[in-house]
Amino acid sequence: MRRYFHPSTFVLLVTTAPPDADQYERRLHSSRGWCLMEKNAAMAVKASHCLLDFSGYQGAADFGDYEARPDTCLGQMKAGREPPRSPPVFGEFMRTGVASDEVQFTVKEDAGLVSRLYQEGFVKTVNRVAAKKEGRVLDFMDLGWGDEEGAVLVEALRYAAEHCAFPHGEVKVCVGLGNRITKDEAAWRELEGKFRWS
Repeated sequence: MRRYFHPSTFVLLVTTAPPDADQYERRLHSSRGWCLMEKNAAMAVKASHCLLDFSGYQGAADFGDYEARPDTCLGQMKAGREPPRSPPVFGEFMRTGVASDEVQFTVKEDAGLVSRLYQEGFVKTVNRVAAKKEGRVLDFMDLGWGDEEGAVLVEALRYAAEHCAFPHGEVKVCVGLGNRITKDEAAWRELEGKFRWS
């Protein structure tokens, strides 16, 4: 689980079914419970060039680097990144999805398990960042987010503020560049001492 939450580990999403797959194998990534949990874990603090979607691959031979130029594998497969969900929001997303049959598990009881794993991974990930003596940063720049995504992020940070340890002070949250989020002053005042808008 740690590899999905790690900011620098590449995660490759396979969001299209192989053409010769049977009906079970053709269930898309977006309806598979374990895949959804892994994707959400990968979006929590992942560097944007490390979350990839194979459906975007157009034959590039050069792997590329953090710049993710369009003539490289990273540039062609760079996936859009959603804001991290707080564990309660993720748990409700799973429960609702399973109830409506939009999210499926081979073993339905796994829905509770993946929610617990997400919660544990989320807390451990924020704790790892907050435990650094220097460079305590969560980077959400250049993602094209607006106020809707900003509200989801703030809810996740509220959860982290209540459940994580901050032994060395505030964690800088970089959201100001490349997004269209209106800063909610009241919400960020609640997070003072734990998180700082940048």
